[in-house]
Amino acid sequence: MKINIYNHLSIYHTNLRNIGLFITIALASYNFTYKSNYMKKVGNTIIPLVFIFISILLNIDLIYLINYNELHDYKNKKDIITLNIIPYLTMILLILLFLRIFFI
Repeated sequence: MKINIYNHLSIYHTNLRNIGLFITIALASYNFTYKSNYMKKVGNTIIPLVFIFISILLNIDLIYLINYNELHDYKNKKDIITLNIIPYLTMILLILLFLRIFFI
């Protein structure tokens, strides 16, 4: 069964939405105040890192979907440029969030 371009675009959109969801959860868990001393130490680093790691994995899958699948055959070239830029922008955002957790 051949997957058409609209199935690829729906997978792309779903993956991008999940990346945004996990980034939001990582930011919320980073700014959450914990009551126990152990969770104050561990919770502010480990829990956001798990969600950022999930976002990075989804982003790598998104880059793979763009580079190695049939989205290059899409007729609208302006949309192709946008589809190619967005995963790299989210990867830069994830790297900055990762650095923020450890160095700030």
